Amino acid sequence: MAQASTTLAEDLRGLFRGMLRVDAVARRLYARDASIFEVEPQAVAIPQDADDLAVLLKYCQEHQLPVTARGAGTGLAGESVGAGVIVDLSVHFQAIRQIASDSVTVEAGVRYAALAAALAEQGRRLAPDPASGDVCTIGGMIATNASGSNLYRHGYIRDYVQELEVLWDNGESARLISPAARPCPLKRGESGETGVRPAAPPAAEGPRTADIRRGVTELLSAHRHLIACRPTATPYDRCGYRLDDVWTPAGVDLARLLVGSEGTLGLVTAARLRTIPLPGGCAMLLLGFASLEAAVRAGSDCRRFPLTACDLLDQRLLSLRRRPAHPGALAIPPSVAAALLVTIEADSPEQALERGWGLANTLCSAAGAVLLAEPSCDPQQQARMRAVRQEAVRGLYALGPGPRPLPGIEDLGVPAEELPAFIAALLELLQRREVTAALLIHLLTGQVHLRPLLDLEQPQDRVRLWTLAEEVHTLVLRLGGTVSTQHGVGWARTPWVERQVGPLYPLYRELKRIFDPRHLLNPGKIVGPDPSREAWPLYEPLPPPNPPPLSANGRRPLPLVFDAAAAAEAARCSRCGDCRTHQLPQRMCPLFRIAELELAAPRAKAELFRLLHNHPPRPEDLDALTQIADWCFLCEMCRLECDVHVDVPRLMLELKGQLHAVEGPRRFEWFLSRLDFWAAWGSRLAPLSNFLLRRRLFRWLLEKLTGLSRHRRLPRFARPSFFRWARRQGLTEHPPAAARGRFAYFVDLYAAYHDPSLAEAVVAVLRHHGSAVYVPPRQRSAGLGPWSAGDLEAFRELARHNVRLLAECVRDGYHIVCSEPTAALLLRRYYPLLLDDPEARLVAEHTQELTTLLVHWQQQGLLREDFQPLPWHVAHHTPCHLKALGGPAATATLLERVPALRVEPLEAGCSGMAGLWGQHAAALPLSLQVAQPLAAALSAARATLTTSECSACRLQLQHLTGYRSFHPVQLLALAYGLLPALQPRLSLPLPLSPLLSE
Repeated sequence: MAQASTTLAEDLRGLFRGMLRVDAVARRLYARDASIFEVEPQAVAIPQDADDLAVLLKYCQEHQLPVTARGAGTGLAGESVGAGVIVDLSVHFQAIRQIASDSVTVEAGVRYAALAAALAEQGRRLAPDPASGDVCTIGGMIATNASGSNLYRHGYIRDYVQELEVLWDNGESARLISPAARPCPLKRGESGETGVRPAAPPAAEGPRTADIRRGVTELLSAHRHLIACRPTATPYDRCGYRLDDVWTPAGVDLARLLVGSEGTLGLVTAARLRTIPLPGGCAMLLLGFASLEAAVRAGSDCRRFPLTACDLLDQRLLSLRRRPAHPGALAIPPSVAAALLVTIEADSPEQALERGWGLANTLCSAAGAVLLAEPSCDPQQQARMRAVRQEAVRGLYALGPGPRPLPGIEDLGVPAEELPAFIAALLELLQRREVTAALLIHLLTGQVHLRPLLDLEQPQDRVRLWTLAEEVHTLVLRLGGTVSTQHGVGWARTPWVERQVGPLYPLYRELKRIFDPRHLLNPGKIVGPDPSREAWPLYEPLPPPNPPPLSANGRRPLPLVFDAAAAAEAARCSRCGDCRTHQLPQRMCPLFRIAELELAAPRAKAELFRLLHNHPPRPEDLDALTQIADWCFLCEMCRLECDVHVDVPRLMLELKGQLHAVEGPRRFEWFLSRLDFWAAWGSRLAPLSNFLLRRRLFRWLLEKLTGLSRHRRLPRFARPSFFRWARRQGLTEHPPAAARGRFAYFVDLYAAYHDPSLAEAVVAVLRHHGSAVYVPPRQRSAGLGPWSAGDLEAFRELARHNVRLLAECVRDGYHIVCSEPTAALLLRRYYPLLLDDPEARLVAEHTQELTTLLVHWQQQGLLREDFQPLPWHVAHHTPCHLKALGGPAATATLLERVPALRVEPLEAGCSGMAGLWGQHAAALPLSLQVAQPLAAALSAARATLTTSECSACRLQLQHLTGYRSFHPVQLLALAYGLLPALQPRLSLPLPLSPLLSE
């Protein structure tokens, strides 16, 4: 495979303008999506536009290379997994071309959430609402004919497609307009009941398009009676190619035929979709039942009401969130064995509420339901109700190692009247097979999402899953149901398509031949399973840990060894794709938002460790591994916002450390590892060091030597340092006991050598509250520089020194306080991880971040409020590392206690500074791209000051605004009247940055 991939790359050099990855790391990371299947491709292609994709398709046809289109990779059926070339359309095909009064034209890579936000500004929406809407793409929705929980009311996306732009297997482009979007009345004497009247081909229709249209017309005309006579037990069947409404009086609707074909007939690059108005009113309610059977039987009563969605959660799901996840969350009584979450859309809120109460009264009296949450149109109350479902589903993925909820047979559908019988038979089957499962049922449509809890690392469970799938699908088909209603066919359900569609299956094969005679478009899906592959190509389990193989001379070719613990942590990732979100205020992986590449997503970084455990890396993998390591600046947001809390930052730190040990430090990493030295000597040599930093030639030389960007506004060095001031003030001597306790202040570099007024403010505010403050005299930096550079040996050396010093303080009765969130994070989280020392754990348990401590005092009524008014407008940015500490990021509420101080929290994502990463010359453009939402929020806020707990974030705020930024404790000290010398700095102009001045 490697040789074929190299040949492909050489052949396309100069022809294909997009990114083409043929390295083993990229190929293996694209071998999976959100499903349980894995097939390694020969290459990964990221075309820049449709013309670029056409070049690739033409080459693949000439060289017999399969092509599989991929969007966000959130499919549960493995429809975007395949051999040959994976074409990632989620990176560049992201234009919303036009929003008209009742339609929208978008490219295939546009995210549903981005489109929904743009349409909402016009009072419109796209009717289907897929569960993965935050991250899935419109092209992926069209490929799988997506719907959502509102399928009962709004149908599938194929009902809203008006026009498609597609590429055929030979690279020819076509523009397919649905006759439903442009009615074409029949001529007198013509009838659509006896055949298909071919529509006049458009003038620009190419030869391949004409051949396809002709072949489809002849095929459907010859078998129109077979198509019409096929019984459809449920209207929510999307298994295979939908043929029943493709031939129309105006001609064959090729656009409608392609929707739901999963890229097996052609590749969709853009679409025009019909939109609908936002609902005039929307109400939600939550009902509980004493048994699952009672809740299922209530479905007949629900269908008598004009509902939009009605989701049933079984006891397994509810048990995962019995305890509310946060204050204000809805509590579910233990007596409730099933719950119904009901959504009602109407022309007005009053009408929606009236229907909601009508349903509630009916089910409470006739079905014995309990009203867990009253019908409400309030967005906050609806969010609490939706959280019941979200937290329950997320709880499944957070079960840890061992049996986990598996997709694969989760897309079942039976006629509504058969649903009670199906559920009873299904429960009996699960009990007989001794399989635990979770059920989420859409009562209105008869859709059942079944997730058995099995462990695919165990060979016996891999067999059990296939056996269970066979029995469940047999049961569904016996009841006249379908094996696919919502999540696609893919690898998961292709083995049962022929059994379901029966005599139509030969037509499917012929359709495939017409569109794709060489079987190169997503082969093995829907029709034509590859006999050389197993029916279910399940992902590769973790093998027992083995050392990497030795080379001929007895030395390992690439000494990167990742233990089983790291692989097990990586295996906890469910690959759901939620980490690909761009939605604010979530901060999930700021670098992925810029790179847009799957290899930059947190799930790929987790998957990398599973792959490295299964396939020890080779020397040729080094560049790809380094690139992935560089796509993580350890902001910790993926760990915090992931439903499973997979510790991707810890894994990436291990990768950075091993690469640093193998490759040695690069220029900027060498500079970071010696940050203590540079900061201390910069302070000692001030003002000379500050004079040199203002010189353009010196900054240019500094960039060439260290990689530190000459376009950044670098902080001035202070002389004397805070440590000298602290010695003069007696702070380095142990103080006596105090009423509010004793605190050992861990200062860290910025407050010590760049802004001593910050450290002075910390001391003053703590003393103002009756606390004694001690500054340990021999403390060194927390280790941000070597930690972010991956120099783990230097980091451990700093950590051991600080732990010995601070553990002694803890034993003497001190609590450790940090004004720098990153320092608190390193002391509390990474010191115990990397040292595995009881003293490190002791230090971690007694370390607090300063503003978190003050907020805690405020909540307990212990914060002094003898403030003087501060008549300013302040915009506050919460750093990522403060969020990562897990405490209440409520500094804005703390500042709001100051009279006349107007505080505006900025919920605009990451600042893009990431410690010193944003100071790197190579990272500067990316850093500013990450900060674009923050810059827009700052511009809208029009504040006179900015605040943030993180020194690096304050540097970015200063770079973006051109005025000074402060730590919140500095404003508190001013309000307490403790640091009058700080007052003049608030009005001093900030010198222009080198970037602006040049």
